[in-house]
Amino acid sequence: MEWIAHLNACGNAVSKQTICKKVFMLVGKHPGKNWIYHFLARHPDIKLGRPSGLDPKRAQSFNRKTVEDHFTLLGVLMDKYEIPWENVYNMDEKGCQHGGGCGQSRLKYLLSHKRHTHHKLRSSNLELVTIVECVCANG
Repeated sequence: MEWIAHLNACGNAVSKQTICKKVFMLVGKHPGKNWIYHFLARHPDIKLGRPSGLDPKRAQSFNRKTVEDHFTLLGVLMDKYEIPWENVYNMDEKGCQHGGGCGQSRLKYLLSHKRHTHHKLRSSNLELVTIVECVCANG
């Protein structure tokens, strides 16, 4: 269902509640309480899930062109300076909310099975504990 991927890509996430409203607008009656599960069974390329939060500033800089440019430049530098793969590392960090505060929404959205990452924009104005891991590129 490419229309769900299109809606999600445009920032218009489709939840169980919003799709039921759209069904009502189309057919003039409310779908049954199990309708969504039958719909999902007929469309295995769609699943219910909760997107992780993504800061709007990070979303702006994380796109196909930026990522391709990064790896092109990395390849050029590795060739130029003859850097072996055992000297290439990936570092990742995970921020966990410290203390109380607002939890994530329990609202689930319809997401494409084809896409592995799903994000919903949210503010990153939280107190966080950072966890860091580092892995060598050659294993």
